[in-house]
Amino acid sequence: MSTYLEENYSRWFVYEAYTYAGAPKMEDALMTWASVNYLHCIIAGEALDTIVEKIYAKQEELWNENKRLNKVSVSLSKPGGFDTGLRRIYIGHQHLVLRKVKDEIL
Repeated sequence: MSTYLEENYSRWFVYEAYTYAGAPKMEDALMTWASVNYLHCIIAGEALDTIVEKIYAKQEELWNENKRLNKVSVSLSKPGGFDTGLRRIYIGHQHLVLRKVKDEIL
């Protein structure tokens, strides 16, 4: 089990975007936007909730532009489980995969 300090002062690398064909338009638009902005980036642990909020805000922006788009759930997986070094940001049924950075070698 990770502690508050380990979780909030960790770094996470966004290394993969899981997508599928035939997803709803809102889901596809959000995944495309999130992939362009966050894929292959390192995110500080304390910023993970902020990233989810930014994706949610983008959804609101897209929905205000086109009310026919159906909103999807946006969430961050809970820490822990069998692999504490892996988390996901879910956008509908698609997601970004994050791996905890073990160390930084300069």
